[in-house]
Amino acid sequence: MTSSQSVRAEGEVRSDVELGRRLREALEERFGHRAFRPHQEACCLAVARGDDALLVMPTGAGKSLCYQLPGLVRHGATLVVSPLIALIDDQVGKLRGHGLRAAGMHSGQSRDDLYAAARAWREGQLDFLFVAPERLARPGWRELLSRHRPGLVAIDEAHCISHWGHDFRPDYRRLSERLEDLRPAPFLALTATATPRVQDDIVAELGMPSAHRFIHGFRRQNLAIEVLRITPSRRPDAIELLLRDPDHRPALVYCSTRADADQLAEAWRAIGPEDSSAATYHAGLDAEERERVQQAFLGDAIDVVFATVAFGMGVDKPNVRTVVHHGLPGTLEGYYQEIGRAGRDGEDARAVLLYSPIDRRMHEFFFERDYPEPKLLRRWLRAVPAEGIERDTLLEKVPEDDRGEAANCLDKLRVHGALRFDGRRYTPLVETPGDRREAPAWSRSYEDQRRHRAQQIDTMVAFARGSGCRMLEVVRHFGDREDGGEPCGRCDWCTAGGALSEARPLDDEERELAARLVEQIVDRPLALGRAYSEIAEGRIDRDAWRELIEGLARARLVRVRERSFERDGETVRFQRIEASTAGRRAVRADGLGAALESVEVRGSRLPAAPRNGRRRARTRRSSGGGKASVEIELSGEQLEAAKRLRAWRLEESRAREVPAYVVLTNAALDGIASAMPASESELGAVHGVGPKTLEMYGRQILTVVAQA
Repeated sequence: MTSSQSVRAEGEVRSDVELGRRLREALEERFGHRAFRPHQEACCLAVARGDDALLVMPTGAGKSLCYQLPGLVRHGATLVVSPLIALIDDQVGKLRGHGLRAAGMHSGQSRDDLYAAARAWREGQLDFLFVAPERLARPGWRELLSRHRPGLVAIDEAHCISHWGHDFRPDYRRLSERLEDLRPAPFLALTATATPRVQDDIVAELGMPSAHRFIHGFRRQNLAIEVLRITPSRRPDAIELLLRDPDHRPALVYCSTRADADQLAEAWRAIGPEDSSAATYHAGLDAEERERVQQAFLGDAIDVVFATVAFGMGVDKPNVRTVVHHGLPGTLEGYYQEIGRAGRDGEDARAVLLYSPIDRRMHEFFFERDYPEPKLLRRWLRAVPAEGIERDTLLEKVPEDDRGEAANCLDKLRVHGALRFDGRRYTPLVETPGDRREAPAWSRSYEDQRRHRAQQIDTMVAFARGSGCRMLEVVRHFGDREDGGEPCGRCDWCTAGGALSEARPLDDEERELAARLVEQIVDRPLALGRAYSEIAEGRIDRDAWRELIEGLARARLVRVRERSFERDGETVRFQRIEASTAGRRAVRADGLGAALESVEVRGSRLPAAPRNGRRRARTRRSSGGGKASVEIELSGEQLEAAKRLRAWRLEESRAREVPAYVVLTNAALDGIASAMPASESELGAVHGVGPKTLEMYGRQILTVVAQA
């Protein structure tokens, strides 16, 4: 090291020591804390020094302090970009409570409040200004910000920048060009949910290649995760059993639809304990009612909220004991952000996910709606003339039923660079698509995003099916660089049980099936479905078989691997069972029987399902060379599917002016409802569904089933 380098290094050390002292003083004097939480101090020091940084820490870990403290230590005010009105208002209120000068600017404010905030910024009378990203696109913003340059720029919810994130927002994608004039102020990007790919995208899009990366804290030591495979019809029973215990409240129950939230809240009011009160929260309620529910929950006047994902962003309630998901979330990132609202006070909390294969079909239905085939986007791109066209003029030419599809496709074309939209008019940025050997750049970009979105669904399904410690799966997914990699010891996988399930030893039949399986896969791994058909079909049902596999995996006798292959241009994913080293050793040493003594499987704490609400449908299914009458028992989502199929069949028969059985026979209809097919190949395997039915009605039938 040269003498000049030595002097500079010593100067940096002295500077860091002084900055550290000032940060700790501000921490205690301004915020009343005597010590930093884990991982906060290093980030605060880097940003206070003037370095760019990316901070990825889970919800409730104290990210906000990592821009608040450096902002106070550095010269100049802090500009915070945040997409959430509730979060802006919450942060402004808290900072003012600490005696700091803070203001927000968003669409929920009056004109007078907006003018007052802008004037305070221009005159240097603010410590913090929070703005929604769309406001940065309005005329006059660059001039306003240049009047009083910030000492720090913080971009909250930074995952919204990335195409690969779970909550991409186009206004965030253009933040770099809208904020570039604010350099040399350091940029701090903050988020609770960014995978390594999203982290790379954030850093690239914000133009901060040398940013420090602080990726910490995804392991929640106080949070027990449990996943229960259960049909939708039984989920209200599971929620009642779980939340009847007062130790499991306050609670948030996340629902896939508004209707689910309303129905579950109504049921809870009717059957829940007297010491509990419940409310609904979703976008179908007016703003005043949503605010009332939110404040009542924060103030403990309501202890259970049945909500869609519209609830919770920016809401800091420390004593939530349970977060329930009434169905499979669309992404693991979104799921982790939502369960992060439990146990922020550090006390024991739980996250319970209720799911079944039907949930995946729902997500695939929405995926096909929201991310259509590229050829459909090309069709709408051709509808925009070279000279451009007014949005309203274009949509007026579209049948009303197709306007949602048109708006979605046009928005995708805009995001991926095929169209320009100035708020009023679309103009093409590329040539009209024709026959090309190579896809244009916008198409490649869109297809990459489409594949990524499909992979997010696969990842969430794989997490629910489980092949190891739940918390460890989350930690690995987010790339936490400092985690030790040990199992959590609290989740249902680690303990073989939870609030809704409990562990029990194998019975005699399960022990026999387990022995046959392990012996068979020592030399030949099997797909999970094939293993069931070869070993267990007719003896135990598929759910019991999966619980048995999970028990063997927890005992380290088998491994479950996610695998895939390509067929007809589509990726088919499946699970394969392999014998572990311990499993092979037990078989070869004649010790498998002893090893199976320690295996436990999960059993549900729910009482057996009642027989009412079911019906038995008689149909005929080929068996060998003849036909034998068998009974198909329908329940839950199968009954709902049969109901919807009958309504669709009636509508179709009337449109074609033919008897209903010409469209679809009762036998085929009940067979479809029983099988709940998710693809044309599965639909074609149902007896009574021939090639002609597939060709004419395949997509319609699959859509109807997915909605059940």
